[in-house]
Amino acid sequence: MNSNPTPDMSVRTLSFTVSDGSDNSSTLTRDIEIPDSISDPSTDLSNTVFHFDAFDVDGDLLTNDQPGDGTGVSTWGDRSDNAGGSSVDLSGTTSPASDEPIFDSDYFGERGGLLFDGTNDKFDVPDNAINNTGTYTEKSYAVVFRTGSTTAGLQIIYEQGGGTRGYQISIKDGVAYAFAWNNAEWGSGNQYKSINLGAVSINTNYIIIVSHDATAGTLVDKTWSANINGSSIITQTSVDFQRAHSGDAVIGEEDGTRDPATTGNNPAGTNNFNGIIGEFIAWNDALSAGDFTNLYAYLSDKWFNKAPLLSSIEGSALSYSEGDPATIISSSLVVSDSDNSVLESAEVSISEGFNNSEDVLAFTNQLGITGNWNSTTGILTLSGTSSVANYQTALRSVTYENTNGLNPSTVTREISFQVFDFEDPSGLISREIEIVPFNATPVLAAIEGATISFTEADGPTSLTSTITISDSDDINLEEATIQITNNYFLGEDVLDFVNANGITSNFDSGTGTLTLSGTATVANYQAALRAVTFENISTDPVTGLDRTVTISVNDGLDDSNSQTRDISVSSINTPPVLDDIEQDAILYTTGDSLEVSDDITVSDSDDTNIETVTFQITGNYDSSEDTLVFADIFGVTDSWTDGTGTLTLTGPATKADFQSALRTVRYANTSSNPSDQQRTISITANDGDDNSNIVTRNVTVSVPATINDLTVWLKGDDGTFNATSGGSASTNGGNVRRWEDQSGNNHHFITSGTAPTFRTSVGSINSQNAIEFPGGGTVVRLEDADAETQYLNGL
Repeated sequence: MNSNPTPDMSVRTLSFTVSDGSDNSSTLTRDIEIPDSISDPSTDLSNTVFHFDAFDVDGDLLTNDQPGDGTGVSTWGDRSDNAGGSSVDLSGTTSPASDEPIFDSDYFGERGGLLFDGTNDKFDVPDNAINNTGTYTEKSYAVVFRTGSTTAGLQIIYEQGGGTRGYQISIKDGVAYAFAWNNAEWGSGNQYKSINLGAVSINTNYIIIVSHDATAGTLVDKTWSANINGSSIITQTSVDFQRAHSGDAVIGEEDGTRDPATTGNNPAGTNNFNGIIGEFIAWNDALSAGDFTNLYAYLSDKWFNKAPLLSSIEGSALSYSEGDPATIISSSLVVSDSDNSVLESAEVSISEGFNNSEDVLAFTNQLGITGNWNSTTGILTLSGTSSVANYQTALRSVTYENTNGLNPSTVTREISFQVFDFEDPSGLISREIEIVPFNATPVLAAIEGATISFTEADGPTSLTSTITISDSDDINLEEATIQITNNYFLGEDVLDFVNANGITSNFDSGTGTLTLSGTATVANYQAALRAVTFENISTDPVTGLDRTVTISVNDGLDDSNSQTRDISVSSINTPPVLDDIEQDAILYTTGDSLEVSDDITVSDSDDTNIETVTFQITGNYDSSEDTLVFADIFGVTDSWTDGTGTLTLTGPATKADFQSALRTVRYANTSSNPSDQQRTISITANDGDDNSNIVTRNVTVSVPATINDLTVWLKGDDGTFNATSGGSASTNGGNVRRWEDQSGNNHHFITSGTAPTFRTSVGSINSQNAIEFPGGGTVVRLEDADAETQYLNGL
């Protein structure tokens, strides 16, 4: 930028170098010229030939008398003579009316212009010595035009001359040319000077400036130069002065010319221009490089579009909360256009963070503007020619909405705005939208209202089969908590869950809390809650205090509401247990009084006291001789029922006291010659509710009959042991390795070989016990102290 209103006119050079921190790049330069300004090309440059300007169609230097829009123009007035730049009026004319270009003030972005239809529209410029019928060492042109809907074929923007000599500005198959030729006087190899100015696009503004300078003393220094849209000037050399050239000067059509690409003569057709011309000037003066620059600066500023501008959008991000309705994106955006009162279209796009499954931009058609939303690209297009103010209103009404009410993406969206006039887009202006998620907490419902009845020893019991879980914005949950929040009893109450569906459990016995964890679907967590069980593992549970179980779930952000269910616990009586009574029989001899058991134990997991214990002689009871004896102790009293052989001990007393009492009960036989039948004593305890198991012990009555000189008495139901040294009594099917003499003479028998077998309740001998010898020569024997071999066969 140069802020001096009268700047130094020397060329400036800008140098560009970058560094990566270690080394500098190569240097690029560009020159900046500060040209003299041009206010009127008719007078500011010398030797004007003609000047046609769509700002002043009749050339009278007035701009308030323009033709009506859509009007055919038969004369395009040369304003150079009126401006004082020329003394000759070379106004262009055309006929018939069908050849008239059409004027419209909206062309060139409301600047005005003349439309040439590409078929027959044209203006003929009069032959004149200052134009084409003289000799010219200098000749220059500048034309402002806009291409039409096609650039195909040969399109003559301007030509003067014919097949022998002439000048031409044209388009051939999408390429612009500046062409000068003379195949009569110019020497071979220098007869056709066509400058290829590069490709041109349809519906696009261009400025071509051309200059012929044959004033130099040597041919090689005589030049033909041109550029397009201010680009570098292209120069061809050895271009001699031009002689008079027949053939009319024509704007928009040819009247005998050459092909600029092939230099061929007289191409077919009239090769009319398809597009709009805004201004066309000719001088009989060569243009300097500065003139090229000045002219382009003047013409581009006058004719070229200035892009619309967007500004003043809010600098802060728009905060959009999940579930919000469609929300206006900007209420402060300003649209302006310094050289157009109307705009053609606008785009509002989600340029960053677009999610096509949830993001929507919307616009309500208004003010001649219609909207179209493309959900694939995230672009809302507004279209329709309408005022700048109307487009500002339209853009301020555009809304954003996120349709995902469950779990929207929280990626920041960037919304970009852009408007378009007839020619150019504005720059982009953007505002960010921050998506603020609103977590909908999960909801528990439908748990049963009835209290669960749990009875001791029921086993694991489901807490609920009806509870439901819902979460409007999550498909997964992360955790569930099930806690006994009221009347939890450590060591009794247990919550449990069998891991399933990615959900694992952990029971904290210190707090009575079962935690389920793991990312899983809402449905799987619902199934998990329905699979949670309660169990009281005590055999003497606390009753009368209902447990309250409280359930909640978590979606990773928030806990749900709670659901509760009560559990009543009732107990059942656990009977007492008798155990550890000796398995061998009591050997009773006449006159003895023996404890029934020294080892018996009594236990009861849910009672501290025992109420009663009964001892009954249930096998071979003889009321005339058998009795059970107990001396009251520890508050336990006895009662003997002779008719049934039952001794009843009555408390209550503690389990320990009763156990001690039981171990004092004795068996006695009042007969001096008792029956030798084995007695069975059965013992049962009662805790006030239930009887215990029954334990028994046998009593073997061993009373020898009076036999004179009795030496040995061996009995099948007494004195049999499974080891030669005694110890454990033989059991049914077991070995008999020692058989003790019952005569009192200690003539015991043992075996040093294969032992006989002990049998109980042998039917063939009145269900008495016996020792079995297989016989048949088998070496199965018992020996007395003399080791005399005795072989027996049978029982």
